[in-house]
Amino acid sequence: MEKWQIISLAVFSFIILIYFVYLFISFFFMYSFNKKINIQNKTLSLLIFQKAKILYTLNDLLNKYILNNEKINLFFNEKKYLEYKDYDVKEIKNITIEIDDIYKEFKTILINNKIESYKEVSSEFNLYDDLNKRFFITSQIYNSNVVGYNYWRNLKLTKFIKVIFKIKEKETII
Repeated sequence: MEKWQIISLAVFSFIILIYFVYLFISFFFMYSFNKKINIQNKTLSLLIFQKAKILYTLNDLLNKYILNNEKINLFFNEKKYLEYKDYDVKEIKNITIEIDDIYKEFKTILINNKIESYKEVSSEFNLYDDLNKRFFITSQIYNSNVVGYNYWRNLKLTKFIKVIFKIKEKETII
């Protein structure tokens, strides 16, 4: 082999090595972000379960005030979210909207019937509000991790490999 062929082969080998290091780093960060996303997803599912439990407690405490409320009665007749379950992102979005609507109904009942002095009820509302804050913070962390994951997934030089392996982008919670 001539000298220029050896140099060309060495340069080509170095470029391939750099590319594989780049690919490895990309997959490593995707794996790292995916692990964090899964933990946040489990946390959000747990928070949904806890929020639902509080709604069931409120239902028991305010039972005599909600007899005519169809929305609340339908929710509790279906016995939703009584057991912990890992939800995917779309489910989390829909469930959060549904649970928050029921919470707003209870809040309206509380205000309309002037039950604010009832200590157990107000403590349950405070617990729900605390869980809502935790849910918001956790969902923001989840979204940040999703942005990081999608960044590493969509790197220009490695995206085609990830498309071949059918690695999909993650969806944020809004």
